[in-house]
Amino acid sequence: MSRDQPGACEGLRSFLDAIESTGELVRIEREVALEHEVGALCRVASDEGSPALYLERPQGSTTPIVANLYGTRQRIALALGGDEHTLIEDNIERLSMPVQAVAPEPAAAALESRVVLRGDEVDLGQLPVPLWNLGDGGPFITAGVVLAHSTEEGPNAGVYRMQVHDDKTLGMYMAPDHHVRRVLEDPDRREPIEVSIALGAPPALYIAGSSDFGLRESEAAIAGNLQGKPVRFAEGLTVTVPWPVESEIVIEGVMDGSMRQEGPFVEFTGCRSGGGDAPVVQVTAMHHRPDPIYHAAFVGRPPTETATVWREVEEADALRLLQARFPIVTALHRPPDIGRDFFCVIQVDTRRAKPGMIGNLLAGAAYCVPRPKYVIAVDTDVDIYRLDQILWVLCMRVHPEKDITLVPDTMGSGLDPRGPTPPLTAKLLIDATAKADAPGVMTGPPEALVTKAREVLAEYWPSR
Repeated sequence: MSRDQPGACEGLRSFLDAIESTGELVRIEREVALEHEVGALCRVASDEGSPALYLERPQGSTTPIVANLYGTRQRIALALGGDEHTLIEDNIERLSMPVQAVAPEPAAAALESRVVLRGDEVDLGQLPVPLWNLGDGGPFITAGVVLAHSTEEGPNAGVYRMQVHDDKTLGMYMAPDHHVRRVLEDPDRREPIEVSIALGAPPALYIAGSSDFGLRESEAAIAGNLQGKPVRFAEGLTVTVPWPVESEIVIEGVMDGSMRQEGPFVEFTGCRSGGGDAPVVQVTAMHHRPDPIYHAAFVGRPPTETATVWREVEEADALRLLQARFPIVTALHRPPDIGRDFFCVIQVDTRRAKPGMIGNLLAGAAYCVPRPKYVIAVDTDVDIYRLDQILWVLCMRVHPEKDITLVPDTMGSGLDPRGPTPPLTAKLLIDATAKADAPGVMTGPPEALVTKAREVLAEYWPSR
């Protein structure tokens, strides 16, 4: 992989052009209602081939909506100028090659070509924010990259749900372990937390912000790794937090610790989370391109864009950590088809495993990838990106009494509908590798003929 990565898309518009060139961008010209119809279109798109959507006429707005952009791993790779089949390896290499951050550009120059609204001019009602699912407490911004407290490398970035309370306030839900939540709840905090919220953010920043990294790491700097050059930032207009120049829309605001009822909201599990008090963002300014595009991400039962892009870069980081201690590990994946936070598959080369090593590895994986309830080890003959093969080895290679270990009272996902509060759960560590005493051997036609058959099928079925 080239460090320069000339194919990486530095802005939303270049990403849209790249998607359209593949034939996976569906433009819908008729008017679409914000109340549930946008969500219905995203639901169907996610279930049936997962095309990206360009909704040209949201009801009551002149700003088009794009959604399901990151709905496949192929498109995530496309955004970063890479290949789906080597995405996790490419990300490991990218993360190992730091990119030097650059100072933010002056605000005046960066805002010269943008529409700027301050104070009373701000009206969040101008944005085409959908009401997604039945039972949601209101319209929610779902693809905003929240930039806050900076490290030496750059600002922290995360993607959080934000309920539009009124024309100048947002309610922001953050899990207890997320960076901004920790800073906000720090008893030694004396000043309000300033934020810049980027809508239609640079793809690498959106992808980085969708994964969890250490408290001292900057997702903005990691985004520079992913695209091979620093993300361009400019000084804030009313806050000290910089904003990404390539963003379509930017909201600036402060959190002083005020709380307000937020939710309910249908989360990535497909289950509705209850409402509760959440931090309030007081909006101080908003600026955007003259013809902005609003990026929205459907949240609901997997598969969805949210589950697909979530944790993608984090997987590379976890794989790197595991391989440093367990060289037998060859790959790692958390299937977005089932929500990513609950199930982790680790592929291993069992020919190199010593007695007991798989058990040690499974226990170590529960540390490196803390949220999943189910951690499963499989052999290299299993395609970890195919759930049918994972389920097959669960049935054919696992003896429930011998190959499954239950570990109680471990950290899980705060949005687990079966988990208590705080988010504690048990973990099932499953050794689904082939055992020496197993009677069956997975086999099939000769591999050379399987390769030839793929070529024949591609010739006769080119649109598959």
